[in-house]
Amino acid sequence: MKSNKHLLSVIICLLALVLVGLLGAVILLGSKQKNPPVATTPAVTTTQAPTTTLSDPGGTTPPAVTTPEETTPPPTTPAPTTPPIQLRLDLSPEEDILVWQDSITLSGVADPATPITVEGLGTMFPESDGSFACQVPLQMGKQSVTLSCGQESFTYNIERRYAMQSFTPSTKTNYHANQTLSFRVMVKENATLTVEFQGKQVTMRKTVDQLGSGTMDGFVLYVGAVGMPVPNSEKNLGKVTYTVTCDGITETYQSEDIICSALVKNVLSDKDATPEGYWNVGSGYIVEITDISVETLNGKGSHDRSDPTNNYLPKGTVDYGSEGIIINEQNPEVKYRLLRCGVRVYSGIKNTPNPNYSKVIDCYYGTLPDHNEIGLADFYVEGHHTYLTLDCLWKAPFYFDFEEQEYEDVSKRKYYVEKFDARYVDITFCYADRIEGAIDIGEDHPLFKSAEIIRNKSDMTLRLWLKQEGGLYGWDAYYNEDDQLVFQFLNPVAVTKADNEYGADLTGVTIMLDIGHGGEDIGAAGRDSSGIGWTEKERNLLLGEAVKKELEKTGATVIMNRTTGTETLTQRERIQFLKQVAPDYCLAIHHNSNTDPSLNGYDAGFYYPWTQRATEHTVLTTRETGIYNYNKTFWFYYYVSRQTVCPVILSENGYMSNTKDMDNMLPKDIMERKAQALAQGVVNYFLEINGLYTPPATE
Repeated sequence: MKSNKHLLSVIICLLALVLVGLLGAVILLGSKQKNPPVATTPAVTTTQAPTTTLSDPGGTTPPAVTTPEETTPPPTTPAPTTPPIQLRLDLSPEEDILVWQDSITLSGVADPATPITVEGLGTMFPESDGSFACQVPLQMGKQSVTLSCGQESFTYNIERRYAMQSFTPSTKTNYHANQTLSFRVMVKENATLTVEFQGKQVTMRKTVDQLGSGTMDGFVLYVGAVGMPVPNSEKNLGKVTYTVTCDGITETYQSEDIICSALVKNVLSDKDATPEGYWNVGSGYIVEITDISVETLNGKGSHDRSDPTNNYLPKGTVDYGSEGIIINEQNPEVKYRLLRCGVRVYSGIKNTPNPNYSKVIDCYYGTLPDHNEIGLADFYVEGHHTYLTLDCLWKAPFYFDFEEQEYEDVSKRKYYVEKFDARYVDITFCYADRIEGAIDIGEDHPLFKSAEIIRNKSDMTLRLWLKQEGGLYGWDAYYNEDDQLVFQFLNPVAVTKADNEYGADLTGVTIMLDIGHGGEDIGAAGRDSSGIGWTEKERNLLLGEAVKKELEKTGATVIMNRTTGTETLTQRERIQFLKQVAPDYCLAIHHNSNTDPSLNGYDAGFYYPWTQRATEHTVLTTRETGIYNYNKTFWFYYYVSRQTVCPVILSENGYMSNTKDMDNMLPKDIMERKAQALAQGVVNYFLEINGLYTPPATE
């Protein structure tokens, strides 16, 4: 009985303990609900004096009485806040995106607390550093993907291709009648390509990407061309369809509409060009060009005045000519033949310093075809040049011209222009009644943008539209070993700015220095203020060596046509050297002289309007040195500058007949300043044609 009572007591005690525990838990829970902890703030344990609460008979509770420690709380410093990470997308949604993979990664940075939603793939949060990336699968063709970040939303326009990299034409384009429509398509090298235009399949051929337009690894370039029709009015020719099949996948793309304008008819009345009535002329007196190239002169008259709107004819050119010799009106030693095409050519020329005349033509009786036919055989870029190769029925003359310019005063031989702004060059083939074939000019061609065939009254013109207004930099023409007529055009060479004393990197640029006179040809002569005599040939060479040294600091390749004082170069040898080097720029270095000893200063001469700006640059930079009393640009028919291979600038670096100028030709430091100014003038020309030149405020 005693044990049962003891057991009952134990149970009662245990129940009491449970009740006490439950009561404590309830009290604790109530306390937590009244004062919830802040998750981001750790609990702080402090020891405080007890507070006393007094009862209020009126039912109000008096204020608590605190210890002195609580009456003045310690100052607190707010915790620093981290600014939210600004949204940044690695791919801009403002531009169309072209890919060849089956997925694309959309990535960037955003605030870690901001969710990123990608259409069709759900929501994610950036990493703690804000970075995020999402791989989006793609279907073939065009599609859009929307990415949202908080309140912002962006839509990507994405096109997935498989075997097609690019194709042209692609946009709506206006072409001229008789112009060539060129196609350039880059596809995977194991793909099959077909191009259709106006219901016909275009012949495409695989070729090397000579224009350097960025063919990707594993892709190749196909080119093709068709001639445009000759509508009487503007005509919509429809779209071009491109179909490519590779690894069982077929893709089809279309261009926008191709528009063809009406035929342009143009009679070249400004020149006494191919006369009418030349058909079936039978046999006659033939004139053949036998020199490397021969200058043409205006057919009306017997003067000896070079004109920058005339051109040279290459060796091998033949035409009927006058049996009678035309004698120069001022100098009986100078003789010409008049060609049937309307221009005169020299019978012989002096090969300075050789004083004798040497033949540059042959004359004989024979029969020429009654017309000419031109075939467009090839058109390609190699190195710094564009080559146009033509098949010809015979080696008839041609005219090379550019869009008409406004000269200061032609009657006074002032061929200055405010700005050379020609938009095209014309090659007129005398006696031609047809031009067949197509010229493949891609959108990324460095020099030309399109070609056009013009039927004149008695011949035909090939018009080549320049990519940049005034963008003619040099050209040459010759017959190759296959008797094809080749036109060699100088492309604008690319340069970049650089952190050097000249502000440019001319690596890859070839500059020729034509060092005037030499050997037995001493050029001008002069005496300094102490009476010592000097020759131009040595002054030219020393200045040329200094210019070469300065230009090489920019990375340019500099070639001098003579390197010693004993070399004698004839005019023909200078021209042959220039044509062989085919540089991007030629600076002819000379020193001036005059019977009037008061004349002084720096003169820079040009012949063609498209070389005027290059000449002006050397004047501007030389003027800044303050070495000369005056500096000027002038038009002059200097023999070498009449060549068209590249811009040829004649620099006359002071007058040896002027004592002050002569004295300034001798000190090394002044020569170096002259060389630096000339080098900077050359550099500024290349900067300008690349859109990198900033003219001085005083210009």
